[in-house]
Amino acid sequence: MKRLFSILFTLLWMMYPSVAAAVEVKVWHAYRGAEEQALVEAADIWGAANGHEVVLIALPFGAFDSKVETAIPRGNGPDLLIASHSSLGKWAGLGIVEETGAH
Repeated sequence: MKRLFSILFTLLWMMYPSVAAAVEVKVWHAYRGAEEQALVEAADIWGAANGHEVVLIALPFGAFDSKVETAIPRGNGPDLLIASHSSLGKWAGLGIVEETGAH
């Protein structure tokens, strides 16, 4: 699990390669327990290594999709979200997420 989170934060780093000053990176997730702890550890490691602060915001699983669909279109969303792919098609159709070109 920790490896998965390291990969996610490496991808995030690739999105911000030219940022010299420290930035706050807001991440929404619905993890709990050991998964959440692994995410916290990976975020701390990535943040320390890259000079950025990762702010993890845990949302209730049952409310996650609704929060994404109401907050992001109004400019109140995260820099990154970690979610199941099951809503990806719907979110793409709503214009909430888009392809980054990184494959």
